[in-house]
Amino acid sequence: MWAFSKTPCGHILSVVDFYGVLIVSILILLFDCITIICLRAKHASVKSHNPGTTHTNVARQRRQKMESRFFKQALCENALFIFQHVSFYRIGSLTENHWAKFVAGTLLWELCHALDGIIVAVFHSRIS
Repeated sequence: MWAFSKTPCGHILSVVDFYGVLIVSILILLFDCITIICLRAKHASVKSHNPGTTHTNVARQRRQKMESRFFKQALCENALFIFQHVSFYRIGSLTENHWAKFVAGTLLWELCHALDGIIVAVFHSRIS
């Protein structure tokens, strides 16, 4: 089971690590929101200004679908890692039971990394 040490230095590291990850996650969500706004604006302007041929419309639709999948993948992965960090820092600190700390911390940490691989496979399989 992994945990920060119960010293003043360990507490400082815990706080710095938690808020560092939180700030990075918020920035990623902000960039994701900016990205979706830009993608929608780009798709709307291309569609209204350039009707194009059937071939270019099909290619544009494929590209838009791929961009949409990448965006959804990024959102899912970020949500997963935010959940993992909240679980590790907040839920794990609510209990003194070693098994509960193990599940909230170490086990969920590994499970999130496994689920990240599944997210990549789901969004980029030939079926989707």
